[in-house]
Amino acid sequence: MERTFAGREDLGGRLINKLRIGQIIRRDPEPVWTAQCTACLTHSEERHARLLDGSAKCLASICGRAAVREACEETPAKARRRQQEAEAKVRREAEAREAAKLAALESECGGCPMRGTSASASHDLRDSSLRTRT
Repeated sequence: MERTFAGREDLGGRLINKLRIGQIIRRDPEPVWTAQCTACLTHSEERHARLLDGSAKCLASICGRAAVREACEETPAKARRRQQEAEAKVRREAEAREAAKLAALESECGGCPMRGTSASASHDLRDSSLRTRT
């Protein structure tokens, strides 16, 4: 059963255009209701006629700004951050591959990091020349 007062519909507790309607605060000349925006939680007063015709909306300057900011697909700051994260990931992967290569080389040659590389021949010569001098 719908509640009415003075021939008008009782809007208390209803949700209209993101506004949660509270209690009536004035009856004459036109009913005025308290309203709270469900998005930004600001309080306002709305006339009965505006609530019924759907023109009532939150007038707070902060309402919906976060959503607008998040809806923006690409900002320079977001692009820069994404580029830095991608570069850091590539660096980490390259460092991990290099560490794995070094570990494999060291395990193959018994701890000598120069073996198996192009410098291994000069390394072997230096090793043998050092051994003959002593």
